[in-house]
Amino acid sequence: MIKLASKLVLLFALTLSVVQAADPTEETKDEIAARIAGDRDVLKALASAKSNLSKPHAVEFHFVARSESSAKALAKEGKSLGYTVSELDAMVDDDGKKYWFFDLVQTIVPSEENVLAHTKQMTELGKKHAVQYDGWGTAVVK
Repeated sequence: MIKLASKLVLLFALTLSVVQAADPTEETKDEIAARIAGDRDVLKALASAKSNLSKPHAVEFHFVARSESSAKALAKEGKSLGYTVSELDAMVDDDGKKYWFFDLVQTIVPSEENVLAHTKQMTELGKKHAVQYDGWGTAVVK
C-alpha cells in the first residue's frame, strides 16, 4: 500500500507540474527583460539622433511569419485595433523557405511608457497568431 501511495503522489505531482506549465502565448521573464532592453535602446538611439520624443512619431511594429494565413490574421486584428497595416510582402530565406513580413503602424508619442505598452501588445499578438514580433522603428522627428 505504501508503494501504491507513493506512486499516486508522484503521479499527482507530475500531473500538477504539467497543469502549471507556462502558457506558450505569455512572455517569459527573460523575454520581457530583452524586449524592454531593446525598447530602451531604440529610445536612446532616437534621443541621440535628436528626435523630439515629446512629438508624435509614426512607429512601425515589425512582424515576420512563416504562414501567410497567420500573417493575414494578425494584420486583420491589428487593423481592428486601430493600426495601419503595411503591404504584406514575401521572401525566401537561405534555406529556400518562404516567409511573409509586414508592419503595424500607429502614430504615438514615443515615451517609454507608451512604447512598452505597445510592444507588449505586439508581442502578445505575435504569440497569439504564431507570428514573430520583430521590434519597432520610426523616423527621427525634429
